[in-house]
Amino acid sequence: MSQIRFSTTTHRVLAGWDRPLQQCFLVVDDGLDTVYYSNLADRRLPRGDMTPALVLARLTDLGVPTPPTLEAVLRAHVDENAGNVAVLLGTYTGATWIVPNEH
Repeated sequence: MSQIRFSTTTHRVLAGWDRPLQQCFLVVDDGLDTVYYSNLADRRLPRGDMTPALVLARLTDLGVPTPPTLEAVLRAHVDENAGNVAVLLGTYTGATWIVPNEH
């Protein structure tokens, strides 16, 4: 399973590619105890239908800003059938992205 993490001032996001299930996943929470979204609880999704496009759409629906590289990194994980990969894309401060040196 790959993991792509980033955060905003109000949200913590974990997305990636689940190699055994052959689908993307997405969890959005507040960093404490409130889960705003989990694809596992999304009744609109038939099993196995979480795609990179739907990850981006759900984040847009929730009003969560996304790092400019999120789509490319997620699609690469899907194309490579990635497992055991972790990427930190950074933190959005409300005005700018603070990006770690490596990813």
